[in-house]
This record gives sequence, structure tokens and C-alpha cells, in this order.
Amino acid sequence: MTTEWRIALRAARRQSRLSLKTLAEESGLSVQTVRAYEIGRRRPKRDSLLKILAVLDLTAADANALLEQAGFAPESGLYPTHEFPEYAFQVHELQRFLDKRPWPAIATDDAIRVLAANRPMQALWRFDFNSEQRRRAPDDMNLFRIIGDLKMLDRIANWPDFLRAVASLNKGRPLRAAQTTPERRLASMQAMADGDPAVMKRMREIWAKARPAPQRIQADFPIVWSDPEYGEMHFRSVVSVASAADRLDFRDWHPVDADTWRALEALKAGSKRRRRGR
Repeated sequence: MTTEWRIALRAARRQSRLSLKTLAEESGLSVQTVRAYEIGRRRPKRDSLLKILAVLDLTAADANALLEQAGFAPESGLYPTHEFPEYAFQVHELQRFLDKRPWPAIATDDAIRVLAANRPMQALWRFDFNSEQRRRAPDDMNLFRIIGDLKMLDRIANWPDFLRAVASLNKGRPLRAAQTTPERRLASMQAMADGDPAVMKRMREIWAKARPAPQRIQADFPIVWSDPEYGEMHFRSVVSVASAADRLDFRDWHPVDADTWRALEALKAGSKRRRRGR
């Protein structure tokens, strides 16, 4: 076991802007114990380290990397990696996989940050994923922030149902819920509401009342999209697991009627022409 884990642990705590005291209190450990871990005086048990990682603002991939640096097995997925080495998707594979799909699709991590977006989704949202990824900080790739920044809330005609579904899925996964701290959730909702206090109040009420959804490999809910050019479009948003260990998800928007498919094809064609004209 190397000493890299304790350096990574201290860096993660500082990045999360947590004091030793706060981290200790929220993880149920003593300040002396957490300090001893950071300076390398003590080696943590796996359970203790998991309690700390649940409090820190880390993605599952980073948490697993720290576990391995500390000499522990990472959080396992659905199938053993030595038996099914290609079962789970890695981050660098997400974009290439989504590019094969004719319907809008994105991939997200456990902080609901958008990691990949295919051309149909970019056409529907009218944004360039690569440009957004270059200009934004990682936390600003949060789905709620993108919705707010691109003024997309007005286009999601059933946004209360959308938010309720997201809240239920989040609450149904304890480790993911630990990632969505109250401060991060509040900032994301403020961005999504674009400063409207009435909308913000409604969002907080929806999130508070949402019940945890059962942990399943797939979930779905309706999306009613109001396009400024093509009118109302109807999708079924299907959330499925891309990697259980790293808590990566695919979010596919399947058109549910012929009119939506026709509008989507027109959007894709227009987006392709704009790209060629650059």
C-alpha cells in the first residue's frame, strides 16, 4: 500500500471545503482518527474509509480509486470484473456508445454531471457538448445547471414530474444521495430556476416530498418537450445503469409518437447543416 491514498484523502477534504471537525462529525469518527489517517499515522479500516468517502464530494470513480490506493477492493458492480471485464462502461467509452443511438441520449455520473451527449440530444437542446465541456468547470456540467443556463426549464412542459422523478431516483440510492449535499442541490436548483423565487420554492417542495424509488437497474418517466420551432414533443426518459461500481447512468429520451420522430429528424438535419456551415 502506498501513501498516495492519504494525500488524496486530504486533497478531497480540502476540495470539499470541509474541516477535520466537520468531516469527523458527519462520518461518525473522531477528529483525532481522521487526522491520523491524513498524516499516515493510522491505517483506516475499509468501513471507516467508506464512511468518510460518503461525506466527501467525490464521484464514485474517484472514491474507488482512493479505496484501491489504500489497499482495499473498490465498491463492486453487479458482476465480478474478473469474470465480466467488459460488463460495465468506462467514462471514455460513453460518448462513442451514445453516438450510435438515433434518439437523444446523455450519460451522467453520481453528481448528475453530464459526461457525454449524442448529436440528437445536442440538436434537441441546441447546444454544443464539446464547447460546453471546454468552457465549464466540472461542477457546472451538472444537468440542473445546464437546464438553467440554457433556459430549458420553459421547454420541459412537465418539469415538476421530471424533478420529482430525479429526486426519487436520487433518494433511492443512498450513496448517490450522499453525493447530492444540500448545498450542491440548492445551487443546482437555483441555477435551474433562473432566480425565480416561486419556481425555487416549488422545486424545494417537490424534492422534500419525493419518496425514494426502489433501486433497480432501469427506471423511466415521461418528458413533454416544448420546442420553439416544432412544438410539443413527447419522450419517455429511460434511466439505465452504465456502471454500477462507478454509478454512471445512461439517460435515453425515446420518442413515443410519429410526430416527435419527424420533429427530431428535422432538428437533426438542421443541426447537421449548421455544423457544415461553420
